[in-house]
Amino acid sequence: MISKNILIYFKNLWNNKLSSFINFFGLSLALSAAFIIYVYVFYESSYDGHLGENVYRITVTKSEQEKLTYESAKSYSGLTNLMKDVPGVNKMTRMLYEECLFRLDDKKFPDQRVFWTDSAFVDIFKLNILKGARENLLVFPNEAMISSSTAVALFGSDWQHRDDVFGSTVLLNEGIPFKIMAVFEDFPENSHMEFDYLISFSTLIKILGKGVGEIMPPGPNFTYGYLALNENSDRALVQEQINDLLRKRIPENKEVQHSLSLQEVSSIHLNSHLSEELKPNSSQELLNVLKIVAVLIILIAMVNYVNLSISIGMKRVKEIGMKKVLGATRKQLVLQFSVDSLMSFLVVLVMSFFLVWLFTNLSYEYLGIHIPPSFYSTPDMWSIMLLFMTIIIILPSMYMGLTMASIKPYSSGVEQTLPFGKAGLFRKSLIVFQFVASTFLISGTILISRQVDLMQN
Repeated sequence: MISKNILIYFKNLWNNKLSSFINFFGLSLALSAAFIIYVYVFYESSYDGHLGENVYRITVTKSEQEKLTYESAKSYSGLTNLMKDVPGVNKMTRMLYEECLFRLDDKKFPDQRVFWTDSAFVDIFKLNILKGARENLLVFPNEAMISSSTAVALFGSDWQHRDDVFGSTVLLNEGIPFKIMAVFEDFPENSHMEFDYLISFSTLIKILGKGVGEIMPPGPNFTYGYLALNENSDRALVQEQINDLLRKRIPENKEVQHSLSLQEVSSIHLNSHLSEELKPNSSQELLNVLKIVAVLIILIAMVNYVNLSISIGMKRVKEIGMKKVLGATRKQLVLQFSVDSLMSFLVVLVMSFFLVWLFTNLSYEYLGIHIPPSFYSTPDMWSIMLLFMTIIIILPSMYMGLTMASIKPYSSGVEQTLPFGKAGLFRKSLIVFQFVASTFLISGTILISRQVDLMQN
């Protein structure tokens, strides 16, 4: 029975080659577009998620005469000492970001991304040490850590098998020597920070003096500060305690007020637009628009599928009516159209995978991002792919199956057999919906294009 239904399916497919191709291609295009959008939204929402919920960035707010004048992602180098008196703080680190030239022997590497920082950085940001020392890193002056990609650039792809990596000396800006103590796995790209080298902040203190690590307001805020709270600590309470200590340790000034805030690291990429951000951030509003666009694409595809399916189904009214005359039951007809739905599912699935493969790199290259291949193999990705397939293929197909199965024997016209009023009125309503949804889709596309241009320029 099922094999016969499959043969009938392919026969009808061949008899309606052009209509079927348009129908399947439209579904595949919608599915692949919605999937690419979902992956992008999911990826953008995953920034710094690997750090957990207890890691915060310290931000600075400055007010003059009770008017907000300055908000910055940078804080003060002296906050490390201040945090020792806050009970809820587990660890704190400070970083000074620079792009520097490094030299190894006669090879020069310009524009390297560098953090001057301390040992707490390794624990707070959960660096995976691939090789080298694992304790007391960046404690002493002139110590450095490098990323695995930097190790490849410095020593070649076989750096893990070489004995001269650890203990090698690189020169910062042709002058300051740093000894390589460890190699860490490249930091995830879906993070608000990027770095190639970590070098000890104590080197900076050694060169410029102890005062460079003790700067507080109203001095300059030139370092980034991050802290990890204890598991049961309350962020609002810790923030209040920090500001109480700050007011006690800086000169009182009624005209200018400084305050510190704790910003959850996982919220930075979508919700933070402060001065001196480490990287250009995206926005939650953009992702919300993209979600709406994806939903509109799916709805338009579903409506288009139903419209074309009705057109194709009109040619099968006599076939269905005759089958009922010959004794076909409603259950058998529903089974036949269920087989049709399954076969359509498989055809569209293959076409969708091809379109996703074809357009993925082009789409993300336009957006200026690189999503690792491993991101597509997560259970969430496969689950959402199957969900999309169910929504835009199975449900409309089930509707068509039940509709066609309701045709009466001897019927020769669709008008008397389709439910919900005459087929013409129903199809016209779907077409009107398509035009309305398309208008919103075009508007959303223009908005996204302008937002992406703003982010890039």
